[in-house]
Amino acid sequence: MDFDAHLYGLLHTGNPGDVAFYRRWCADARTVLELGCGSGRLLAPLAADGRVVTGVDAHAGMCALARARVPGATVIEADMAAVRLPDRFDRVILPYNSLYCAPDDAGAVAVLANAARHLAPDGLVLFDGYLVSMDPEDLTDDEAPEWLTTLYDGPRRVEVFEQDRHQPATRDCAVTYVHRIRGPRGRSTTHTYTIQHHYLSPEVLPDLLARAGLRLVACFGELDESPLDDGDRLVVVATHADAAGPVIDTLPPPA
Repeated sequence: MDFDAHLYGLLHTGNPGDVAFYRRWCADARTVLELGCGSGRLLAPLAADGRVVTGVDAHAGMCALARARVPGATVIEADMAAVRLPDRFDRVILPYNSLYCAPDDAGAVAVLANAARHLAPDGLVLFDGYLVSMDPEDLTDDEAPEWLTTLYDGPRRVEVFEQDRHQPATRDCAVTYVHRIRGPRGRSTTHTYTIQHHYLSPEVLPDLLARAGLRLVACFGELDESPLDDGDRLVVVATHADAAGPVIDTLPPPA
């Protein structure tokens, strides 16, 4: 994906409560692997807590930002479905829709199976993503980019516009961002990029986890661990399929 890493990080700053959630669930972990680590936004607080952190991201610019942000981290430029590391980790995390960057269900299974491959025997896989309403009115494509927000990058003013295109039959969504940047002397530039997401639903999750050699430990609807029915996120805790232990919360049965 071709985008300006600095502008991406300026806009995509996570969701309220995500840092607290991952710190809470990593409280007893010594080592953490983040697949899709981006700029190191979550690696930084986890490292500050005294954990040994490793990040993987396919974008060279994001890896550079993560290395600068978390000097003690190991940051590897690689595909999160294909990377092979010699270590096993107490936690493998995929925050902020990272798993949705897989192209399809098979790709999501490949990423989850790789997470399981790098997971210590008693470790946990953690990830979160948005839940998509199946109401047709919520899945209307934007005819043109719509204003989203105004950002300030030093002396630069950045107007951000967003355009969504949905394919609910395949659970795919393409989001185009347009950054219109005005410098201190009035000079304007435009940077445009599109993020392709293949989003998951609670109904397909048990099968995908099983195919990846994982089983559900907990599933929440928000990062504050609210029940699945009460939120608009899919927040998942999983472990090895053969690991002992209870299921804290359950998913609805398949439709």
